[in-house]
Amino acid sequence: MTRSKVEVRNLDLSLPQADSAILDVLREFDVKIRIVEDTVSAESSGPSPRDKEFILRDSPDLLPVLAVMAAKTPSQTIIKGVKHARFKESDRISCVADELVKLGVQVEVFEDGMKIVGREELEGGVELDAHKDHRLFMAFTILSASTKKGCIVNGLRWAEISYPGFLKDLERLNVSFKEI
Repeated sequence: MTRSKVEVRNLDLSLPQADSAILDVLREFDVKIRIVEDTVSAESSGPSPRDKEFILRDSPDLLPVLAVMAAKTPSQTIIKGVKHARFKESDRISCVADELVKLGVQVEVFEDGMKIVGREELEGGVELDAHKDHRLFMAFTILSASTKKGCIVNGLRWAEISYPGFLKDLERLNVSFKEI
């Protein structure tokens, strides 16, 4: 989403977690991934202009973060195979689509996914609702930080349930925000 580099330490990449598919997703967005022992470095030189298609049947929890990445990419991204994401903490397909539209992103919803036509620059200045879903709150907060005006993102308490250090980790990455 931004031209930057981030490093995550103390990861056990040998664990069979579906969310480890994020590394393949990042590569599709032309993010350079470097793995040294238990540390993963990810470096982006900007948004990928290529159209992309993802089938997230085995990793539906990646839908929110993949959708916000697609929102900041001036190309078409199709996400399929996540019909069961409608029955998570929220209807993640509909809720993500509704919130991205508030930012002027083109979204077409399918029964099992969505098509997103993103833009490199998003104005922001809107209020986004996490719909009582921790993954939506975290994804929208990261997206908000990349908009020109920022956004109000409702739902901090939901993120604190699954990732109590989320905001502190964002501070370490020099992401600016304020709690209201």
